[in-house]
Amino acid sequence: MLMSVCLSEGRLLGCPKVRGDFSADGLTDRREAIFLEYVFFVPGRPVGKARPKFGGGKVYTPERTKAYEGLVRQAFLAEYREAVCEGEKAVFVHIWAYFAPPVRLSEAKKEALCGVDYAKKPDIDNIAKAILDALNGLVYADDRQVTEIYAKKSYAPLEGGEGVLVKVEML
Repeated sequence: MLMSVCLSEGRLLGCPKVRGDFSADGLTDRREAIFLEYVFFVPGRPVGKARPKFGGGKVYTPERTKAYEGLVRQAFLAEYREAVCEGEKAVFVHIWAYFAPPVRLSEAKKEALCGVDYAKKPDIDNIAKAILDALNGLVYADDRQVTEIYAKKSYAPLEGGEGVLVKVEML
């Protein structure tokens, strides 16, 4: 599914501006120093990274988390075709997680929710961790290079659907 994105404002087109959009983050001076930029959309309901599981004397990542990290990698590779790991540069990551409004609501109420903060599970820090871990070795050598994260959860526009818009900037 293609998403219409207004990158200058970091939001899906069709959604009203809301507090916390990219244009309001106060970092416009840094934009002139950006060396590389990658933007891609991960379709489907956002998934947070689950805690590691213990069993049989081993520690392992839950299957749901592995599957979602694989989906993130596929979405990046569908857009850029190959890993673009560029050494040890500082990395800034912007994450916009979009959730579908409840099905039981009328169309008018669903439309009114577009862009409104989504204050339910999964936690935004767990969504960010799943995205960051999935991009290890693809966009950067390790997520320790990430020096700044902007993350937001909100309801998706009716035509947009659920998913995560990711923007990675490297200096």
